[in-house]
Amino acid sequence: MANTKKTQRTSAEAQRVAVAERRASARRLREARRQRMVISIAAGAVGVAIIAILIGVLYDQVYIPSRPVAQAAGASLSRGDYASERRHQIARDINATLDLIYRYGSQIGDQFAQRVPQLNADAEPRTLRAAAVDDATVESWIEQKLIEHGAAALSIQASDAEVAQRLIGDLNQAFPPLTAPVSSTTGITATAAAPTATAAPSAAATATAALTETMPTIAPTSTPVPTPKLEEASGQLDAAVKRLYDGFTAQIVGMTPYLTVDDFRTALVDQYRRQVLTEKIQVQLVKEESFTATTDPSSIEVRHILVKVSTPEGASDADKEAAFAKAKPEAESLLRQAQGGADFAELAKANSQDATTAPNGGLLGSFDKDGKTQDGTQIDPAFLAAALKLTEPKQIASEVVRTPFGWHVIQLESRVVPTKEDQLREARTKAFDAWVAKQRTENGVARFPAQTPTATAAPTDAAATAQPLPTAPLGGLPTVVSDTTALGTPTAEATATAEATVEASATAEATATAEATVEASATAEATVEATATAEATVEATATTGADAAATATAQP
Repeated sequence: MANTKKTQRTSAEAQRVAVAERRASARRLREARRQRMVISIAAGAVGVAIIAILIGVLYDQVYIPSRPVAQAAGASLSRGDYASERRHQIARDINATLDLIYRYGSQIGDQFAQRVPQLNADAEPRTLRAAAVDDATVESWIEQKLIEHGAAALSIQASDAEVAQRLIGDLNQAFPPLTAPVSSTTGITATAAAPTATAAPSAAATATAALTETMPTIAPTSTPVPTPKLEEASGQLDAAVKRLYDGFTAQIVGMTPYLTVDDFRTALVDQYRRQVLTEKIQVQLVKEESFTATTDPSSIEVRHILVKVSTPEGASDADKEAAFAKAKPEAESLLRQAQGGADFAELAKANSQDATTAPNGGLLGSFDKDGKTQDGTQIDPAFLAAALKLTEPKQIASEVVRTPFGWHVIQLESRVVPTKEDQLREARTKAFDAWVAKQRTENGVARFPAQTPTATAAPTDAAATAQPLPTAPLGGLPTVVSDTTALGTPTAEATATAEATVEASATAEATATAEATVEASATAEATVEATATAEATVEATATTGADAAATATAQP
């Protein structure tokens, strides 16, 4: 009995042990399965992450750089090529900016000097990758390819020596060789003290420090450096570009230069090759021996005396004619006085009913042979026709001229006819622009993604929708020619009308425009980049400012 109980207890104990072992084994199996699952999930996640990284790298380093940005004349600009092209465009902009600093010195030097650190920052690789595609850079590349392709079709080439000669001739003016006989202040130099060892500043702080420490000392040379001979130019190219690069680094003291000497060399060689090709194409398109200059004026300036004719709104044609007939004798009397030797300006001050120009002796602003004034208004056709007949300064129109404003007595103040050289240059420029437009049409230019075209109005019947042009205010309030066809050609009685006079507010507007243009030239990359010839931009700006000032001075 005792043995039986003992056996039963042993059996129960064995069963409990067996159950415990089975449970422990089951737990170990479950833990093993969980561990294998965790390892599998972790391995899968790591694998997915690695694949994602590889995809990202391939996308950023292979796919994106290979994507086309533009095509022209059989050439393709990939995103990777665009990055290089953009660097070269920035290098050209820096060169143009440094040239402006040299040419204009302290007048605008500080303003332009601030552009150099910003342009350098734009060339930083991460900034370049993150920035949107610059349309001006792409369009410049497209035109470059069209010019090269078209020049090849015309058997026109630009040799390396020609390009180097032109490039060095320009660089030597701002960055003359050390052996050149120039003053110690010639060119662009930096007077910044050597920086002390400090912690690396932030990009913004670095740029500010560079602008504060780098004060360019600029003065134009009184002894121009001669352009090298053609056979010598290629050997001087590297040294000239190195002087430019040194001028660049002198403007960014304390900053990392993100452009290299090779960037500047490639950029400028491309720019000047394009210039040489452009000039040769222009010469071939319009040959000097077959060009005939015109005697048409580019600018006409006159004085006028207005005898105003006012009729009530809704007056009949008969009433209008009666009003003009009544005022005509007064105008003819003034004409006879002017023809008799009276001072025209004094006569206008005392008798002209054009309140705007009378205080200035009847002097109007200039207009071109088509009657367009500087502010965009249009001279009355009869007045324009009479003014065009006058060829000598102080010549007076032989008859009074009728316009919707009244009767006018007209005297020619000045008449500018461009020289043959200027006309030839303009003709070649127009012919070249038309040639480039034709190349664009014929040689498969494309942008990726495609550019959204600018919406244009649907064509309409011009005859049915023609509107009269606004005319210049030649006395009284501005008005429009109600029926330009009814004016016909000027007769003995209708020989002239006066040109648009800029009102008193034009002085401020002209000044603001000129200042805005200068500022845009100094700050807008569009201005500096589109052309890579910021010097021409500022020169044009200076001309615009002078014209605006002359207009504001000549007109009340």
